[in-house]
Amino acid sequence: MTQPTEPLKLYVYTRGRDNFIFPLNHAPLPMFDGAALPPGFAAVDSPAEADFIVLPFELGLLVNAVGIPLMVRYLRTLPFFAAHAEKHVYFLRHDDSRPLGVLGVIFRVGANRFHRDPLTVALPYETEDFGALADADFAALPFDAAFVGYIGLTDLRQKMADSVRAEPSLAAKIVLRRMFFGHVGQNDSLEKQARYRAEYRQSLAETRTVLCPRGEGEGSIRFFEAMSAGRVPVLLADEHELPFADQIDYDAFTLRIPQADAARTGEILAAWLKNHPPAELQRMGKLARRAWVEHIDPANLPRQMHCYLARIKTEQPAIPAEKRPRRPAATELEYLYARAAELPRHSVALAVTGNDRLPVLTLAQAFADAGNSDSRVLVLPLPNESPEEFPLPAAKFISVLPPYSNESLAQVRVRSVHLLYFSGIFTADDTHALLKNWYPTLGFGGIFIGVDRTPDRQVWHAAESFCRESGWFTPRIALKTAAYTLFELEFNAAATFRKTFGFQPAPMLPLPAASAPPVRQLNFAGRVPPARYPSVSLCMIVKNEEGNLADCLRSVGDFPAEIIVVDTGSTDRTVEIAESFGAKVSRFDWIDDFAAARNAAIRRATGEWVFWMDADDRISPQNLARLKQALVSGKADVYSARIVSPNAQHRQSRSVAHHLRLFRNGLGLTFIYPLHEDLNLAAASRPLTVAYTNIEIEHVGYVLGDDLFKQKTRRNLRIIRKCLAEDPHSVRWHHHLGMSLAILGEQKPAISALEFVVAQGGRGISEVEFYYAHLWLISLYSKTHRFDAAESLLQQAMKRFSRRQHLFIAAGMFYLDRDDPENAHHWLEQAQQLPAESLDVQGQTWLPGTLDDYLGQAYLLLGDVSRARAQYRRADGISVAKENITPGELHKLELTLARGNVFAVVERLASRANGQPFAHNLLAQAYH
Repeated sequence: MTQPTEPLKLYVYTRGRDNFIFPLNHAPLPMFDGAALPPGFAAVDSPAEADFIVLPFELGLLVNAVGIPLMVRYLRTLPFFAAHAEKHVYFLRHDDSRPLGVLGVIFRVGANRFHRDPLTVALPYETEDFGALADADFAALPFDAAFVGYIGLTDLRQKMADSVRAEPSLAAKIVLRRMFFGHVGQNDSLEKQARYRAEYRQSLAETRTVLCPRGEGEGSIRFFEAMSAGRVPVLLADEHELPFADQIDYDAFTLRIPQADAARTGEILAAWLKNHPPAELQRMGKLARRAWVEHIDPANLPRQMHCYLARIKTEQPAIPAEKRPRRPAATELEYLYARAAELPRHSVALAVTGNDRLPVLTLAQAFADAGNSDSRVLVLPLPNESPEEFPLPAAKFISVLPPYSNESLAQVRVRSVHLLYFSGIFTADDTHALLKNWYPTLGFGGIFIGVDRTPDRQVWHAAESFCRESGWFTPRIALKTAAYTLFELEFNAAATFRKTFGFQPAPMLPLPAASAPPVRQLNFAGRVPPARYPSVSLCMIVKNEEGNLADCLRSVGDFPAEIIVVDTGSTDRTVEIAESFGAKVSRFDWIDDFAAARNAAIRRATGEWVFWMDADDRISPQNLARLKQALVSGKADVYSARIVSPNAQHRQSRSVAHHLRLFRNGLGLTFIYPLHEDLNLAAASRPLTVAYTNIEIEHVGYVLGDDLFKQKTRRNLRIIRKCLAEDPHSVRWHHHLGMSLAILGEQKPAISALEFVVAQGGRGISEVEFYYAHLWLISLYSKTHRFDAAESLLQQAMKRFSRRQHLFIAAGMFYLDRDDPENAHHWLEQAQQLPAESLDVQGQTWLPGTLDDYLGQAYLLLGDVSRARAQYRRADGISVAKENITPGELHKLELTLARGNVFAVVERLASRANGQPFAHNLLAQAYH
């Protein structure tokens, strides 16, 4: 590809000019980090005269810092976004394919062909150059295939690796780790970087083909590493858009396997290798290396950027689509055709039409006639409809989804839809629900076209009413005939942008798709369990749990249809006990990764639902009934349970956590994090309904004997330190490091770790974990006699967590220990004003009566009550509980009596004794 001679005029955002601010200092792209632009580009001083306006920073770093929604919000605040949105050029080297919902050109890795922004240019991952390996003799290489590195969040890697490892005719080098080799962070030590790169380079040097399963962002860094090394990539990313595909014949040197066949990779690869001897593989490897040098090498980015921007400039119409004059339409289909023909390239139109095929064909024809070959019509059939085939040439513009369901809607939600059309099959209620429930999640910001065939225009009035309530759309009737009313709701960008983002009006633009799942609270009675419910797979991981496992499995009774137990190396009777309950037991080589072990158990589940437990969990019959009721309710895809744990460190309190424990099988949910693993991120990344419930599970793992508890803590510490070696600035792992060190009595390093967590302000951890970090650090300060630091942090904590009764009681305890009854009394009285924390609240809760007990201690220390206390204690033999007098009330009466207010004591005791002689006897003993 030769360098075009016509220069492109660029206006480049520069710090300190035009009120432009970029929040990160270390993110400039190399090609824009100097005074001169690369060849083929010319700088201009005015955005109006520029061909393109460039944001010269790596947005992936901003995504890591704030997430995609806030990053998109930032883009919309750029000085020239409102006036020149379509001219902007962005660079996103981030493993995430979600659409940003902005006009302009986006150079990005992780470009899924179904998740497109209007103008997306796929980029390769930036990889190390392994060119020194390209001239190897393939006949002498010891391995047919290799995968060495990161398992990831998707199970496709595991399936692919397992199938290759299981194929007897293949010589494979499969090493699964928690980190990419050759992709080590810059914060790691130089020695570690060198060691990892050397090990990864060695795996490339020894193999003919490299397994390249896709990542969560739909791409595969392995693919480009294999090309660089002159090896044949085995690609499992059929939905991924490969960069520069119009210039590179990838099929000349790549074996592509559909991701649906991931579990057959070994079989397919073995058959393919029979027809490709080493000499042929070596030829293909050289083609791969040549393609990398000519196109993929990062040094070629300016040239590729020029090529694509010049093409986009040429293909863009002179008049923006939204400003083209419209000719009047006489029919519904003519109007629909005209609006679809105005949409920009890479648009998505969603049609919900029932069996009416004509609107779908009209939309497709509009794209074809406009030369908009990159756009698609999504067809969403109604329930009980069979998807139909569409004739060519329209069919190449049409994608038929499964009939309307959560699954089909999920496929819609990941796209940025520019036109939504629905025909006259909807009622007024349907229309209101469609606008209210669909619009915020579809991520489209274009045109809503509806057809009302009711005689009194009920559907139109419902849409008009919604617009008045929400202010999102400007409604208007586009066509009115005797048979129907066609209306259009055009996105009212100005009002919505001001309300949502708080800045000046902007042109009509698509908003980013929402990814957070709906969450609801569901409570189940737990009295009469249903007789029939869907099949459930109980999935567990165990090691040396002979003292716990039987009690756990007895507690679940007949709830699971199957029990899947993955054993990670037991040397006691654990496996024997599991098999005695009919469990399907399999072995798993322990790699210090709880998530990997749990995912191995989930993969073996065949039930309609998956329920997971630990061996030290117990569930009562009432909560089993609640689980069964949840299964038949049909109200959620994922259910959270309350995990209630007695506290080994402080027996008067217990901790409560919410875990996603019950979920539909087949959703692709997987655990992450090698320790304290969870499903939350996987659930949040999918359009699922998550329900928090009143289902309770007792976890007895924190009341182990001291030796066993510390043994498990030391195991955890080993895993935490490995994770910190890979990610030294992780707030999550510093949090767990501090807590583990505190348990083991290593107070000084524990304080250092938790101080780091508190200083980060809770970034990267949950509110509950941030709360715990304060509690543990306050305790450690006190134990090391740093009372001023403890008191200062305590005051900060009570401002940050001002509604947690547990914290205020802890403050009272702190001041009691410091012999400061005035402050103790103050904070315990404050605690009384707060609602007692229930099991709905995550974190620590005190057992009933704890507040009264500590409040009573505060009363005792307030004033000179020694004489009264000495006499009054003789009354303690009376059953205070029987008369419903708490220890706190008793101590308060002692203080009142010591201050000389005898009548108040008599009145209080008489009222609680219901006129019985109890009060008089008690007073008599007190004065004796």
